[in-house]
Amino acid sequence: MIGILVVSLASAFTGGEIFIRHHEATLRVGGSRRDLTLIAFYADCQHEILPVATGYRVVLTYNLILEGKPAVSGPPGRRSDELAASLRRFFTPPRWKGDDESRSPPDRLVYLLDHEYTQQGLRWNLLKNADAKRAVILRQAAEELDCEVFLALADVHETWACEEPYSAYQGRWYAADADEDDDRDDAADSDPSYYELTDLIDSDVELRHWVGTDGTAEKIATGVADSELFFTKPSRDFEPFESEHEGYTGNAGNTVEHWYHRAAVVLWPRERNFLIRAKPHR
Repeated sequence: MIGILVVSLASAFTGGEIFIRHHEATLRVGGSRRDLTLIAFYADCQHEILPVATGYRVVLTYNLILEGKPAVSGPPGRRSDELAASLRRFFTPPRWKGDDESRSPPDRLVYLLDHEYTQQGLRWNLLKNADAKRAVILRQAAEELDCEVFLALADVHETWACEEPYSAYQGRWYAADADEDDDRDDAADSDPSYYELTDLIDSDVELRHWVGTDGTAEKIATGVADSELFFTKPSRDFEPFESEHEGYTGNAGNTVEHWYHRAAVVLWPRERNFLIRAKPHR
């Protein structure tokens, strides 16, 4: 299953719109009293049905299943050639020479994808939207450079300094009043964007459940160094699956912690295969 199809039958009603959101993209769709309305979206999109005010909202809902084996690669193009050249520089030691001549290049490159996937859904031929296009280019570049390449699930944990929302009505920032803590924490639990994030204090990424190009899955848990990590969208643009407000503790500032489920393409030169696999894993 990769998505959902909602077929709204012709009927008269008010309210009852479906609201769909994925990152910054939003869509709000009602119905029609004369025509069918068809709405399709990926399964990891946030969505809700607003209350029906009058009349009857009648819909058929389908799971969209991807069958067969869509192509996951093709002839190399200009973009994969450019990426291969960048990867060659990335894995070449002189790129890191400078003040610290002994510093070696990163062992791997870890590129975070934009959609969420389950263990069952993490497959090269089931990647969604832009993820699928980027994965094809990364695989082509990896093949050109003789690199190992895997998919992996990624758990991301970030700790941010944050500020309370500004109250224009009261003309001040909300104070850290103990009597209001529970209400603010409840609001933050229902809306992770309740607090305004200011500075990233700490972050860590752990890779688990690896899938090779042949579809073979491996259970490996390993951390990711900052020098290995790349992404198109930062995790703060995603909806965290868990959020916890730490608040002020002693001399420490106001902080909030966010946890995200993401996926990643991981690759490294095949000549380093033993080194990568011999590293201790958590």
